[in-house]
Amino acid sequence: MRVRTAIVWAAVVVLLAVTTAALPACQSAPPPATATTPVQVTTTDGNAEADTVPAAPAQASLTPADGSTGVIVEPTLAWEIVTGATGYEIRIAADSDADDPFAEIDYGASPDANTYAVPMQLDYGTTYHWRVRAINANGSGPWATASFTTGDESAAPPPAGSEVGLPLIVLSPLDGATDVANRPTFSWEDEVTATRYELIIAEDTDPDDPFATIIHTASTTTSSHSAEVLLSYGTTYNWRVRPVYSSGTGPWEVSSFTTEALLSAPALTSPPPGDTNVSVVPALSWETVEGAIDYEFVIAEMPLQGDPFADIDRDATTAHTNHTVWSPLNFSTEYNWRVRARDGVGIGPWATSSFTTEADLSMLSRDSFVPAHAVTDAPLPPTFGWDEVFGATGYEFDISEDTGQ
Repeated sequence: MRVRTAIVWAAVVVLLAVTTAALPACQSAPPPATATTPVQVTTTDGNAEADTVPAAPAQASLTPADGSTGVIVEPTLAWEIVTGATGYEIRIAADSDADDPFAEIDYGASPDANTYAVPMQLDYGTTYHWRVRAINANGSGPWATASFTTGDESAAPPPAGSEVGLPLIVLSPLDGATDVANRPTFSWEDEVTATRYELIIAEDTDPDDPFATIIHTASTTTSSHSAEVLLSYGTTYNWRVRPVYSSGTGPWEVSSFTTEALLSAPALTSPPPGDTNVSVVPALSWETVEGAIDYEFVIAEMPLQGDPFADIDRDATTAHTNHTVWSPLNFSTEYNWRVRARDGVGIGPWATSSFTTEADLSMLSRDSFVPAHAVTDAPLPPTFGWDEVFGATGYEFDISEDTGQ
């Protein structure tokens, strides 16, 4: 008599857990450029793509700022550097047409840098509109616009040679100061007989002329001034201030200072670089960066080639030095991640690392078993098989006789 025996078997996976050239002054305006406002496309590292026109300079970065009064008649215009720009266009127009502030252009130029000292003297006590836009090989970005009013002629500097009084006593930034904020407040002791003060800031680019690269000028009636222009990180600047009296001007008091260094890249602490078997809900951490007020982090699945952050899976901003990813990542997948610090003024460099997530700990599918479930006439002795599980270091196998009980 042939005995038919039912065999019940199972396989359990054991996984390793964890895982200027200037345009000449002209009597009438050149035809205004017309262009649709460009869509600013930005890559994951924060840089504008090469095939787009530049963005507009930030309104808050324009100097003289919108609505400024008492501006000197030979002002220096300044604005933030625009990513992707190869140059800039500026226009200045007296306030003569309520419907079109730039109906008659008084002056235009195309500087390469983000500052420009107007070489012509504007009229005293006059409101001017000015605008700037960035350009590159793909075209022109949108305009950023502001207006200012020049000071009265009575406030004009007295003739050369009429210098009177003593230099002012500078309070801040002191000569030789370092780690100065990128938007400092300039101050000096008050001179009670002065009617106003003149101040000039220049980047230290020429050893023979400390004020060859002027980035900001101001005329103020108070003994302090907060420059609207944002200074660069780790850069030396020269600045000078003098009093103006009814009888003449005082001598310049000249000082220099160096701004604070760029924020450093954070040291990434967890997961360690190249770590494997990382949880699909990983806890990321990094060390504190001095001066930072918050941090940006990005996680991206490792591509086969090209930009390692082309396909971003998670990104966020946090004031802490750790973050747990609550939305699970994919199992058995390599990811790149990076973090950078921000201080409200600038952004530090990225710190980058990578890790690989754990394998899926779920049980094998019974559909892959050989012999198949409930098969009859299985050969003796049987050969057992199942689908391979990625990341498994071994398997546990059990077999027992089904006695029907």
